[in-house]
Amino acid sequence: MKKERQFRIIYILLNYKKVDKTVLMNHFNISQKTINRDIDDINIWLNENNENNENNIIVNDNEIEFFGKSMNILDKLQLDDNFLLKEERLLYIYLTVSKDNCVTKTQLVDDLDISPNLFENDLKNLKQILKKNDINLFITKYGVKFSTISSESNINILIELTINHLLFKKVYSILKLNKIEKLFSNYIYNFLKSKYNINIYNKIFYWILEYTSNQINMSNLNVIILSIKLTFWLNHKNNQSILNKVDYIEYYNEFIETIKSIYIKDSIDILFEDSGNLLQNKLVINKFIIKLINDIEKLFKYKVKINEEIIERIQNHISSNLFITNKDEFILEEYSKNLSNYRDKYDELWNVINSNVFKYFKEFNNYELLSYEIFIHILVWYDSYIYSLDFKILTVCIGGMGQSAMIKNHLNSLYRNAKINNMSYSMINIKELKDYDLVISSIDLSEYNLSNLLVLPILMLLSKKNEVHKIICEKIYRKLIGIDMKNSILKKENIKINQSAKDKYDAIKQCGKLLEELGYIENKYIESMLEREKKYSVYIGNYLAIPHGMNDEGVINDGIVIIHFKDPIDYDSNPVHFFIGIAAKSDNHVEILANIAEKMMDIEYVENLIKNPSEDLFVKEFNF
Repeated sequence: MKKERQFRIIYILLNYKKVDKTVLMNHFNISQKTINRDIDDINIWLNENNENNENNIIVNDNEIEFFGKSMNILDKLQLDDNFLLKEERLLYIYLTVSKDNCVTKTQLVDDLDISPNLFENDLKNLKQILKKNDINLFITKYGVKFSTISSESNINILIELTINHLLFKKVYSILKLNKIEKLFSNYIYNFLKSKYNINIYNKIFYWILEYTSNQINMSNLNVIILSIKLTFWLNHKNNQSILNKVDYIEYYNEFIETIKSIYIKDSIDILFEDSGNLLQNKLVINKFIIKLINDIEKLFKYKVKINEEIIERIQNHISSNLFITNKDEFILEEYSKNLSNYRDKYDELWNVINSNVFKYFKEFNNYELLSYEIFIHILVWYDSYIYSLDFKILTVCIGGMGQSAMIKNHLNSLYRNAKINNMSYSMINIKELKDYDLVISSIDLSEYNLSNLLVLPILMLLSKKNEVHKIICEKIYRKLIGIDMKNSILKKENIKINQSAKDKYDAIKQCGKLLEELGYIENKYIESMLEREKKYSVYIGNYLAIPHGMNDEGVINDGIVIIHFKDPIDYDSNPVHFFIGIAAKSDNHVEILANIAEKMMDIEYVENLIKNPSEDLFVKEFNF
């Protein structure tokens, strides 16, 4: 298992170069110590197989990165027939048993040089693939054998096993290695070549690649999968005449014309623009694009228009990637982890994209990947949109005009179309402040209660362009959709009034359960909230307690809940009517929590809330 996992890690790093450490650990379900040991072992292997020691893997706190020449490693891996990974072992077992009708388990275990337990797991996996084609795998006293396999079922099984093997090696490796013979161990390749003419894949791949680049939009992965399907189906007895012609075909258009008459129990409609299925799919994509763009522009209150370039980009991306039948689980995990913060910040935008993708494409295997990738396209567009936006910014600093003028010039270099003015704190006019889309100040202006205010230290403004741009993008986004950040956290459903609890721990559990029901936390975060109470009191006075976890482990999204208890909870001899539960991965909650805490410090205000509680009142008061 250890060696298999380490080879898989190598392929992932060769393809993605840099990966998130936590994602890799979760993908293989291993600890930090184990991943560190694996990387140490892999580095030893890399050094042993490279004279110049130019290949190396570096691990830091958050990322694992490969440095060096990937081709050298790919070539070395291809030449190593001593250890086959699971996908190729399944191919070996299937080909061997199909050829000999019945093979002893001992012979297969010895041939593959693996443990009996690992072999049993391989048989379970192979059984699942065979079952899809109504084929049974038997273990008899004579060995392993299959039920009768038709030509069609045999081809379908070979296609699935081969594609699984190739996709494990990832698209980058396949394209880099270039030739089909480099993608298999020598034994497997020679077997597939002699019985299934696998060597014609190289020609077919380049013909389809050339055809699609000139005629239709198709991803490299789809070209690879389609080429494998055609390669095996050409070996069917009904396609013998077409197979005989392949050696004499010179140009891709000849090949495309020839395979229009192919016998195939699979869809290759994607190759033919005039096919009914493809035309239907194009209609669905067009409907999706119209609905998506309208919903996004509606979200932005029709103040923003998505340009034709990004629409075409999204359309092409869907056309080339939608029909991939195999999805990359690892990249899905990477997207989920690395885009989680953007999903939180642009939650409404994400929901518009995700709900539309689900509505139109849920029957396709890779619709989840599609949601993330369209989200990335829109975020990139929005980022460039902000840089070119014609909007009004005011910069405010204390003292003379020097600092605010310096910030103004700095922002002018970033936002060429923006109208940027500067003002000293002593010259502030509240009416004038509200006329700006954004007021950026290096000092606190909270007394003016401005929804367009962004307080940033001057050093951050001048030294961290990317971080500042990110914050400005988020602030403008909230303004465009007409929602303050705090409003997206505290909602009516986050509030319960006139509840009861037997003690403070029961009250904290109720806060945790509400946070869990609303999707902010996993169940384990509730234990963390209780653990904090055991170590540090969360009672802050004036009938108020603010329970939260020891850390952000178990937090899915930022969230706040408020529970009002009609009868006060005894909190170490202090009466408490309000429990405010917090789940936080970022500082989104800080502004609203500060507002709640400030108002709850007024005892008369609190006593009035106790007498006259309502969800609407809480939303109105605490969201300003």
